[in-house]
Amino acid sequence: MVHAHGDIYEGYWSDSNYNGQGRLVSFDGPVYEGTWVKGKRSGFGVLKYNDGRIYRGQFLKDKPHGQGILTDKNGSILKETYGG
Repeated sequence: MVHAHGDIYEGYWSDSNYNGQGRLVSFDGPVYEGTWVKGKRSGFGVLKYNDGRIYRGQFLKDKPHGQGILTDKNGSILKETYGG
């Protein structure tokens, strides 16, 4: 599905929201691949930022939460867990 503002979503869809496994390529660059609940990133996923940072871990209500690792573009660990 291509949105009017240029984002591209591939994955499960229900109740007019992203639900289940899916991949969102944002028009402005970030790419998220993982689990969605009611249109929000929730559960395990991988978020690749424009500047080369990558977060691999848990999300809750669209934000990194719990166990996860944020690395820079060279693979160096910047942060290892996220509080709630």
